[in-house]
Amino acid sequence: MVQCHPRIVQAAAELFVEHGYGGTSIRDIADRVGMLPGSIYHYFPAKEDLFVAIHHEGFRSLIKRTSEVLRQSAGADPWKRLELACAEHITDVAAGTPISRVTATALFAIHEDRLQRRLKADRENYDQMFRQLIAELNLPAHIDRTIFRLNLLGALNWSHVWYRPGKSTPREIAARTVAILKTKT
Repeated sequence: MVQCHPRIVQAAAELFVEHGYGGTSIRDIADRVGMLPGSIYHYFPAKEDLFVAIHHEGFRSLIKRTSEVLRQSAGADPWKRLELACAEHITDVAAGTPISRVTATALFAIHEDRLQRRLKADRENYDQMFRQLIAELNLPAHIDRTIFRLNLLGALNWSHVWYRPGKSTPREIAARTVAILKTKT
């Protein structure tokens, strides 16, 4: 977790999930961790800095877990590797920690340009994993790999809206999603 103050990062993520970024104040976060609001500013000069710290931690964790899944599946069928990465993404979006849920739901969110620039490196590092996975697929020449990737990530990211525990597992959803893509190409 973020070294600067993990309790603050965790509390902020929980509140962002519960009330949204705009609906959460520094005072709310301070109350959750039992601090004075001014103490939060000692660690994070602005609420935006706290959001960036959550985002960074979430992507660091997601990239680490997805990289491990891909390392373990090296040499497997490229479609299977894509499926495993998708399952990790859905797990993170739908059933992950508050930090991972903030990160995942913000993956394609529109933010002001300044904030977009601050989040870009983490997003690009994760996106590169899917670029590589899709590059390894034997797709027909008429399939635009960029559109394929963006549509896939958009669909995976939307699972936070409709996913319900106790029905299909993230792994089952990933398998079905990849099967649909595979049959459509």
